[in-house]
Amino acid sequence: MKKLVVVSFLILFSLLISISTVFAQNIHVLVNIWDGTEISVLENLYDRGKLPFLSTMGQLHNLTSNEDCFSGTCMETVTKPQHATMLTGCLADAHGVFSNSNYQLIPDGLTVHELIETNNPAFKTAHVSGKAEHFGEPTFGNIISDVDFFEAGIGPAMVTDTAINLINQWKDDSFFIVCHFSKPDTTGHKYGVDSIEYRSSIKNNDARLGRLLSALEAAGTDAETTVYVLSDHGFGCPTKTRHKCSPNTFIVSNDMNLAGDVFMKDVAGFFLSHFSLTPFCQ
Repeated sequence: MKKLVVVSFLILFSLLISISTVFAQNIHVLVNIWDGTEISVLENLYDRGKLPFLSTMGQLHNLTSNEDCFSGTCMETVTKPQHATMLTGCLADAHGVFSNSNYQLIPDGLTVHELIETNNPAFKTAHVSGKAEHFGEPTFGNIISDVDFFEAGIGPAMVTDTAINLINQWKDDSFFIVCHFSKPDTTGHKYGVDSIEYRSSIKNNDARLGRLLSALEAAGTDAETTVYVLSDHGFGCPTKTRHKCSPNTFIVSNDMNLAGDVFMKDVAGFFLSHFSLTPFCQ
């Protein structure tokens, strides 16, 4: 009888250790944004096997601006307001960013970064952007004192290197890293949505995504990291080099809860769900 009690105790102790280990696991979320990606162009490359690293992430989903906000009555499909919506879960009536020219600092406490930091200051957060003006301090300046790392206005290669350094530094911590590529948007403005250059930019982004995935694997965090690859808007409207009426773009993730088409406002909820949080505007 005594032996049975000891064995039962050891089994119970082992179970408690296992449970505590599960709950103690770090949370890793990496958000990789490909600015200005037209879904029809991306889908063509994806279906033809030209985006091997994106293809490993999962199914291609449609990501679109909410309701009629892309018409100009709420928000234009340009960089500032779309990123404000993706990273707050709010529309312009709350975050105050209506277009690239009609905007304000996003009010304190709305962003995914701030909600995560407030919930647990030990969690690491980073905002690494390829655009200083449209996805940097003018709109996201209020998070600079809250996040662990903030840098904006650097090229895609440097953005990738910076994100890889953060992954290596924070592999033993919970983290939320936003890694933003300014292309293919900048390429599309110069050469147009139908150009070889535009398609090459998307393929180059895929190669950089491959480097990020390799870094997660090398750090031993790949199996426990949820990665989202997405864009802020499409391209080619009203002209081949513009996008003010291009609400349709894409999202791909290894998040098994991502199913079907997604509205821009709902993206923040997916990010925050891993930290058992919900957007301020929900």
